[in-house]
Amino acid sequence: MEFRIISRKAFPLLSRERVNVETTFQNMPTPKKDDIKKALSSFLKAEENLLSIRHIYTNFGESKAKIIANIYNNAANLELLEKKKVKKEKKAKAAKQAK
Repeated sequence: MEFRIISRKAFPLLSRERVNVETTFQNMPTPKKDDIKKALSSFLKAEENLLSIRHIYTNFGESKAKIIANIYNNAANLELLEKKKVKKEKKAKAAKQAK
């Protein structure tokens, strides 16, 4: 995967930096979020646990994607500002156990 930084913007009040990146992936399907996170963290020289992928935009038939990611200054701000994703199955099990 090759990356090209489109823009970088600092948000000092939120202790994070937003990065817009364009990536190309020739002769491959769209990479998974975890693979992009690992490659992007090494490209940006940021810690992987402080990087959050917000969106991955692709166009049909093209081998490139636009990625919007946030790089946080510390783990406390990451946990405070980012939503935790819970699968529907886990929510259903928790609801059944609560009844």
